[in-house]
Amino acid sequence: MSMAMIVLAVMSSGCSAVAVGDRPAVLVQADAAQQARIQEVIALALEAPSVDIAADALTTSSELIIESEQARSGGQRLQGRVLSRPEHFQLLIRGSQCILMHVDTQRRHALQGVRCRSHAQ
Repeated sequence: MSMAMIVLAVMSSGCSAVAVGDRPAVLVQADAAQQARIQEVIALALEAPSVDIAADALTTSSELIIESEQARSGGQRLQGRVLSRPEHFQLLIRGSQCILMHVDTQRRHALQGVRCRSHAQ
């Protein structure tokens, strides 16, 4: 099975631990460069060779849910369950710095060159 990751859904749950001064955020004028930077940070956090996210990911919600890509053979999905848990990320802002937090590990990754704004949930 490929180690590539794909976005399953974007949703708000409000169950992550946010540090003092961190606020939920959404992207401002998301572009290909910002998307590439976010994908790079997620791939590093998950120790995956690459990830794909939707063009509008993190533009209307601060939450991002990612699950493993289902195994394929000849372009067709193979039957069976995906047993791994989805990965949960949250976009935060502290001052003017955008931060992507991996909710399960609570690790925060500063997003250089990414613009975001506070987002009330």
